[in-house]
Amino acid sequence: MAKENQQAPVPMSNGAMQQQEQDMFKQVEVMETILREKHTRISNIKTPKSYTKKRPDGYDYVDEAYMRHQLNKLYPVWSWELDKVEFLGSEWVYVHGHLVISDATIQRKFGAVGATRVQFKRDKQTGGSLPHTHENVIDIDKNVATANTNAFKRAVNRLCNIADDIYKK
Repeated sequence: MAKENQQAPVPMSNGAMQQQEQDMFKQVEVMETILREKHTRISNIKTPKSYTKKRPDGYDYVDEAYMRHQLNKLYPVWSWELDKVEFLGSEWVYVHGHLVISDATIQRKFGAVGATRVQFKRDKQTGGSLPHTHENVIDIDKNVATANTNAFKRAVNRLCNIADDIYKK
């Protein structure tokens, strides 16, 4: 009996389909404009000096806590997913992850890599290097965490435009 009460869908005319398509394109254009303006506004935010530090090679960098705070404030729905941790010989740790955000109800994703040198103990008397063996590795978890932080910050900057003034993107 339920089938008897159902009506067949009414086909749309060509004109109605074209109008629906035009309306959809207008909505997409509006959303793209909103996103561009949002990202331009965020890109123009000056990073407070108290969160900017200088690396030994002279380049500036931004504290991860500041970037995470801005991410929470500007894109409250996000996740960081670590895809891979890999050791390149005994000297480097490399990670690959991706940041997923909800940007004005649109899910966006950016993959990033980060790496750092593995830290090894030094001779306590001379200060010289000890052999680069697994016995002499200092806190491998901190080395992995540093590489992860580097990848995370790169993704936050590239996808969300946070700290563009420092990273010049």
